[in-house]
Amino acid sequence: MEMTPTTTYYVMLSKRYLSRYVLTYELLPLEYCFDVNGQKVFDRPTMHSLVNQGKLGDRNVVVGLTQHLGGSYLPYSNISNIGFSDQDSLNMFVERSYENYDSSTIECYALTSGNEPSELAIDIVEPPVIDKHTFTLKMALNDAIVAATHSHLLAYPQFAAELPSFKGNAEQLLSAILTSYLGDINQLAIAIAFFKTCSFFNIDAGWQLIEVVENFKKRLPPEANSDDVQRWFDTAQKIINNEDVNLIYSDDQNIALRAMILVLLNPEKDSINAMKVNLQENLGGKVYSLANIFVGARTGYSYLSAEQRNMLEDRKQLQLLNASLYNPASDEPTSEPIEQILTQEQISPDENKFILDQEPWLKSASPDIFQLRAVKPMAGFDLSLEYKPESFLAWRLIDANGTKGMEKLKGQLALNLLSIQRNFPAGVRVEIVEAKGLYITLPLVWAEDFNIREKLQLILDDLISIKIAQKSSKLVKI
Repeated sequence: MEMTPTTTYYVMLSKRYLSRYVLTYELLPLEYCFDVNGQKVFDRPTMHSLVNQGKLGDRNVVVGLTQHLGGSYLPYSNISNIGFSDQDSLNMFVERSYENYDSSTIECYALTSGNEPSELAIDIVEPPVIDKHTFTLKMALNDAIVAATHSHLLAYPQFAAELPSFKGNAEQLLSAILTSYLGDINQLAIAIAFFKTCSFFNIDAGWQLIEVVENFKKRLPPEANSDDVQRWFDTAQKIINNEDVNLIYSDDQNIALRAMILVLLNPEKDSINAMKVNLQENLGGKVYSLANIFVGARTGYSYLSAEQRNMLEDRKQLQLLNASLYNPASDEPTSEPIEQILTQEQISPDENKFILDQEPWLKSASPDIFQLRAVKPMAGFDLSLEYKPESFLAWRLIDANGTKGMEKLKGQLALNLLSIQRNFPAGVRVEIVEAKGLYITLPLVWAEDFNIREKLQLILDDLISIKIAQKSSKLVKI
């Protein structure tokens, strides 16, 4: 096959890294691509010269891109084709059996020398050698969250509509998924901590109970360390000591803690499924589903077979989300080639553009933190608006770093918040943000919405009803 004319950008990558990392994680880390004339991503003339001068070598490939996006990690959906040095190299790749992906779904071709001039000097610098263990640790948590997202989409296909709002925010995405199985904020904090423990002790790292319990204990937020959690630690210790314990796996209470005990004893998906068969109706549906999310965190998305991946018919949104979790907000891929930067003369001024941080009903308290004029929190609460352009918009209810920390986060408050959360618009959630506090996270698009004040007022009315804000509070347009 000839080089596809519509492909205009390329990267050079070793075949080993292609199969071991790019195709397995469905992600293209530019740091592991060759530098060609000082660039990770190069154009078509450079690619022709590279091929015509025989500098590709049979151990490497040229990956074609549909467009030149910013970001250090490019989405898999941006790959248009893969060029091999010759037909033998291509045949070897296609004929191999790969468990994690189906090579027939990728457009592959043998590169051929063309008639274009190749006088362009080509300088190639190899990327750093990847230590597989270090790479796996670096990718573990996001890989686990992508696996949880894949699983959640299979159970709740409508969740696909919300994926764009979670780009670049792994913590919010994880909270949103786990919230589907839990009805208590403390249980959510517990589940998040245990999920991270599971991702740390991935399938290659083993599952030593003492180490697992100790790791979870270190991750557990102090405000979530309740009597029920202490009883869980006591039960875990008895299991470690091989003592007899009476284990309950129903959904009537403590869903997260019960799912965690189930996983502690059965840390692989086959074992969880066997327990489902053995326990039947004695294993609650939510406990079972959450346990599967936990054990899925140990394998991550990268371990899913091609058959499992293909259960999700369209993975493009998942692949875009996947890349965004690794890119800093300032490094986020955009929909336009990065070369197409408009000059000031080309930009049409929009005098009516809404700019949130210039609204008169907001008062800047510190970088990214705004006080809402005429909004008065009850004692122990905060009610500041936190806004980081392009990455985060949320209403802070409790500041974990304040004088009283998370003291206010107790049982009744959690129930009250859950009761009002039912009234919230799509994409608005109550979440604990690790080491920061209790927030109502808001869709980032609200920062550009002329009606944001009215939307916040509706939420404020609910906060007044559960005594987080004083009755006199109102979002006044000054």
